[in-house]
Amino acid sequence: MTDNLSFRKERLHNITATDMAVLFSLNPYESPATVVNRKFDPQPLYAPALRRGQLFEPAVLEAFKIDMGVETIRNNNVTFVLENHRIAATPDAFVANTVDKIVVEAKSTSSKRFVKWYLEPPLYYQMQVQTQMMVTNATKGYLGALEAGDPLECTYRFVAWEITRNEQLEEMMKLETIRFWNCLKNEEKYRANSGMKKEAITLLSQSRTLLYPKDPMEFLVCDVSEEGEKVRDTLVERLKTT
Repeated sequence: MTDNLSFRKERLHNITATDMAVLFSLNPYESPATVVNRKFDPQPLYAPALRRGQLFEPAVLEAFKIDMGVETIRNNNVTFVLENHRIAATPDAFVANTVDKIVVEAKSTSSKRFVKWYLEPPLYYQMQVQTQMMVTNATKGYLGALEAGDPLECTYRFVAWEITRNEQLEEMMKLETIRFWNCLKNEEKYRANSGMKKEAITLLSQSRTLLYPKDPMEFLVCDVSEEGEKVRDTLVERLKTT
């Protein structure tokens, strides 16, 4: 575990929870080449997207408390490192007043993207939480998102998923991290494994459970957007088969 002074260093010299999702090709906005570039040519850490996340983080954690009754303790950028594997993670928070260690990842998103969270949270965020649990040795993780659009248009809906640890996925992460560093050491080009991506998606689907809201349909009734209608129809079909 490191303090804030080592925050930047640890993220540059280890595969982070964010990097891990990219290595498994689960982040549609980045390629494995960007992870390689970050290790050799690090860019400023405080990018606009990161600043947005940090500003909304307290609000998301408050939603955990108001909507679910879950008290949290902010992590304040403390980075945890799995030394033998050079894997690092910086959870946003931990659940307070519990014997088990539970990591909490707080996200915010637009109304258009938010409704998709009822069906499935983004894969790269799920992998991020899996990495955090492994590095911190947590028993499970909570991944929550708050609707953060125009104050006059959104209702600040909140959704949360429980992520359970998957040992098979953890072994895959460790092996892939070793392969990544070996490629860099031997000056070989690192390429993602497409077969590994498919297996990871299957394992992630087995490791998540919708926590809140118990009935997402009540939040979708007032959503007249095209995305809202698609999600609503999909949920109805799911209910018919359960």
